[in-house]
Amino acid sequence: MPYDGLLVSKAIVDGNGTDGGRYTIAQRQRLLREGVRTFFRIEGRPIETMGDCGAFSYVRERRPPFSVQDVIDFYVNCGFDCGLAVDHIILAYRENLDRSLSGIDVVPEEWRERQETTLELAKEFLSLHQRERYRFTPLGIAQGRSPKSYASAFESLEKLGYDTDRGFGANFDREAGATCGGWTKFRKPGAYNHTARHAVECAE
Repeated sequence: MPYDGLLVSKAIVDGNGTDGGRYTIAQRQRLLREGVRTFFRIEGRPIETMGDCGAFSYVRERRPPFSVQDVIDFYVNCGFDCGLAVDHIILAYRENLDRSLSGIDVVPEEWRERQETTLELAKEFLSLHQRERYRFTPLGIAQGRSPKSYASAFESLEKLGYDTDRGFGANFDREAGATCGGWTKFRKPGAYNHTARHAVECAE
């Protein structure tokens, strides 16, 4: 079997408020009624299921269109094994931002806000998960615009309580101290591959 995981985005199923989802009403209702394993006919197979919010669908918005509770409800109703916190993508990366002169802030305010928003939502996501004891595994996401900003996001997620083995995805390689093409390269089981995420979203 060529796959060991399946990712489904809320934005693909439900839309994002301004754009309709790609599932018909009947397909959406059946997914929520039957759950992800029955809907995709993978019962009894060693395939891990994962849900996310589909952040690329609202990348041009000022704020994510979904609340943390909206996303958690989607994960619970679908019966995912893992669920990613709501995030807001920074569509830029510049290594030279880490070499700026002291006292001179050249980081666009929107980039900084998106990183802060992602961490705030990750905190709320984990807090709700712990309080309600949901069954899915919570995963945080690190967003950044430079190596140091990714490292800072990574450390912030650790402090929030996310598991370093599989608790968050990022374009940051902690051991190498630099960004990389995939998500995490922790050299540990359970690291989440960013390329696979896009492949699933585009195929749906």
